[in-house]
Amino acid sequence: ETPRSPSLFRVVFLSLGLVLAVVLGIFVQFTYGLLASPDASQQPTAVAVPGQTHRIDIREATYSQLDGCTSCTASKGPDGQPVAGLSYAQAKTICVHLGGRLPSEEEWLGALASSESGALIGVVDLAGSLWEWADHTNGPVLLGGSYNSEPSQVGGKGRLVPTAGESREDAGVRCVYDQPG
Repeated sequence: ETPRSPSLFRVVFLSLGLVLAVVLGIFVQFTYGLLASPDASQQPTAVAVPGQTHRIDIREATYSQLDGCTSCTASKGPDGQPVAGLSYAQAKTICVHLGGRLPSEEEWLGALASSESGALIGVVDLAGSLWEWADHTNGPVLLGGSYNSEPSQVGGKGRLVPTAGESREDAGVRCVYDQPG
């Protein structure tokens, strides 16, 4: 007896099922990769800036990093999200809590330039996410622009000189850490 060939309906049905399974598998892997929170102990939190003597956080300080900080007065937000709505004093307190300090304007701009040139890998959202607090010889400055900024204020051109005690809903902090000599 001759083996029967599969019907066209069966071939199409099985082919569509296979395509759907592949697409669903790719979707699940992609989504899991975006939403999964990797074990923080396995991830670097700061990277060395080429040609500098400090490391800089790979992202802005997050609400989950404020756990246990009794002197941090920033309001609580979703874990893993950048702390926003900070004053200069709050930003300094957070960096001290994390074992670092605020970057100088020169250090922050150096990290931005290194990131844009590809020499500093892994640092994200230096421009256009949140204004970031930094120190300058004449007082605190906000750098980089935010989601709320005009395009001309994003990146190295983004610089605000806040009034004393000012906090902004779109201001966060990224800390630096002096490397041992």
